[in-house]
Amino acid sequence: MCPRTHLPLRLSGSTLEANANGNGTRPKYEIRAGIPHFLRYPPVENGKGWLQLERLNRAAKTKGWRQALEEIYDPGSPQLRYATDERRARILDLLPLTNQDVVLEIGTGLGLFTPLIARRVRFVYSLEVVEGQAEFVATRCRQEGVNNFQIACGGDDCKLPYANESFKAVILNLVLEWCGDRDRGRSPLDSQRQLLGEIYRVLEPSGL
Repeated sequence: MCPRTHLPLRLSGSTLEANANGNGTRPKYEIRAGIPHFLRYPPVENGKGWLQLERLNRAAKTKGWRQALEEIYDPGSPQLRYATDERRARILDLLPLTNQDVVLEIGTGLGLFTPLIARRVRFVYSLEVVEGQAEFVATRCRQEGVNNFQIACGGDDCKLPYANESFKAVILNLVLEWCGDRDRGRSPLDSQRQLLGEIYRVLEPSGL
């Protein structure tokens, strides 16, 4: 659904479009490379970071996601460890997830958690604020044979493009300390409260 108006979205060509709201506006959201884009603010990533992600995505499509990571990032670098060390995902063993659950992952990063969550649940929706990372995760999941996922790019305004009571669980990793950093008109505390309120809204009454 539209994160600004809370109206349902429908597919119209290469965009998602909401019905006109009370003031006549009709929000539209572009779909690029199969990824819906809900970003509200300009990216904060610098030119070097963008170029590195472009190289990573090109290499992932031709050489595979793991080889691409190893080519772009130095051995032992925090980025490589962050994206490949499955010990970081042991927290998933503590969550009572079942193969009937629909889960939202916020802060997908380079996709360490996404395929691991997907293998435990019926479907996982992922929301990532960096476009290049979202593209990489989509490639990574497909190459790992994971099909029960959908990734979107958004959340920079701490609003979620999902309907009320949609998810059994919401999983965040390195999110609350960064959320809202693109919105200069609101304090970090207000951004955190906004995001936590949105998480409460999209969780089922018995969700976690």
